[in-house]
Amino acid sequence: MQILREKNFKQTIPAVRVEDGEEVTYEKTTTAMKRSASFYSALQASDGHWPAENSGVLFFLPPFVSTISLSFFFFNLFFLFFSLINSFLIKPHS
Repeated sequence: MQILREKNFKQTIPAVRVEDGEEVTYEKTTTAMKRSASFYSALQASDGHWPAENSGVLFFLPPFVSTISLSFFFFNLFFLFFSLINSFLIKPHS
């Protein structure tokens, strides 16, 4: 986490621990959210982007995941569409 070292980030909000059977309170939840917001705002660059090392094989991974996700979405959409056509148009006429 090079950007955290460059910003000299130190987490000042203590970690929240919830043991088994212990009740989760509003204060614990708020503290955990403030801690995570502090960490991720420190990770974000000054111009607003999220710096990442995407070289080599990792360069192709985000578009690959997006493409696979979209193809599954369209496959399910077309399957639903043709199933409806099959059940409403083709079977009653046969």
